[in-house]
Amino acid sequence: MSLPGQVYAYVVRSPHAHARILGFGVGPAAGAPGVFAVLTGTDAAADGLQPIPQRPVPANPHEVPLRSRDGAPFLIAPHPVLALGKTRYVGEPVAVVVAKTLWQAMDAAERLAVEYNPLPAVVRSVDALALGAPLAWEEHGRNLCVDSETGDKAATELAFAEAAHVVRLQTAINRVTGVPMELRAAVGVYDEAVARYMVYTSAGGGVVRQRYDIAAVLSVPAAAVRVISGDVGGNFGIRNNTYPELALVAWAARRVGRPVKWSCERRDAFATDFHGRDLTSEAELALDEHRRFLAIRAVNTAISAPARSLFRPESKGSIHAKSPDPAAAPTIRPNYLADELDRRTLVAGLRIARRIVGNPALDRYRAFEMNPGDQCQSDDDFLNYARRSGQTAFHVIGTCKMGNDPMAVVDDELRVRGLKGLRVVDASIMPTMVSGNTNASE
Repeated sequence: MSLPGQVYAYVVRSPHAHARILGFGVGPAAGAPGVFAVLTGTDAAADGLQPIPQRPVPANPHEVPLRSRDGAPFLIAPHPVLALGKTRYVGEPVAVVVAKTLWQAMDAAERLAVEYNPLPAVVRSVDALALGAPLAWEEHGRNLCVDSETGDKAATELAFAEAAHVVRLQTAINRVTGVPMELRAAVGVYDEAVARYMVYTSAGGGVVRQRYDIAAVLSVPAAAVRVISGDVGGNFGIRNNTYPELALVAWAARRVGRPVKWSCERRDAFATDFHGRDLTSEAELALDEHRRFLAIRAVNTAISAPARSLFRPESKGSIHAKSPDPAAAPTIRPNYLADELDRRTLVAGLRIARRIVGNPALDRYRAFEMNPGDQCQSDDDFLNYARRSGQTAFHVIGTCKMGNDPMAVVDDELRVRGLKGLRVVDASIMPTMVSGNTNASE
């Protein structure tokens, strides 16, 4: 993706996992050939840029709720787009150099002097909780973000007290990151006449989240930001959230008055694409004299079960505009499990899952059925359980379906029927569900 008149951004990153930033020597870089701007955290703060919003607590009511055991609020650490005063991970952006060509930006970045005072660091999450561990955020006094407990503590302790055998295990899953063939990239545009930002990016899980996050960083209304994402392949796990570079190109475009393009390098991707795992579990298993499981007690506990999913549901919902006002909320009717075939299929899937888990080969490992429970026997019982606990795994599609039938909203060229000059180009035009997840875009 390239635009007329665009210039290029190169991000200068911290080589330290933990360090104080003592100062910048900007002069040689700013005076290098082709350079439009050298921007640091001080510039970002002066322009009112805010941290990227973080939402680590699941909002899905069907997921295990997180509540602090001591009632304390969660520590949701800020995620600045440019470090200010201190760096907290290798690869954290500390400056952006904008120049006429990428090579000029890279050459100028080498002339930028950043003075660091390295600080002690840890590389494993379990070490970050140790007494005396270096603090990422001194003002919070600890590295612990969430200390949540779930389950029946009294029943678990009783089971362990009466257990004939107790097995203990400590295990660790190392830190991982994705390695996409297509690296992240972004182009930022600012239209001064209407005070609106446009960001072209390789977001993987839709663009709505990025739009709101970029607007929050820039301290502007969401209506002042548009995000466009084309075909980006896979690896959505590292693409779904908002990275500093998405806001940086938009901000830089406003500062220099030209479109600004940034492209990730492989060496940057490995260090700065979002990481996962880094999980250490200390678990205990209580068993009776027949080696049947009684209870599990662990620092990290998850309950896993076979999942039933309708990949091609026949039930169709609807969405209706209630007012000519485009800001008015529409009427949405999901209509889940309205079709008889969907209901029969889901009930059959639940029965198959029970039959698999009830196989005699699993007798020594199985204690009892937690969900849907032994009381669930009839088709109506299974269906009621599905209605209570089921949830969609798909982004909504079909609200502006493409086709030639009376219910089609757009034609084969994505033009909205009955309205001139309006097209819809996103997942809502898909007339039927595919056997997999869908990603909406706008």
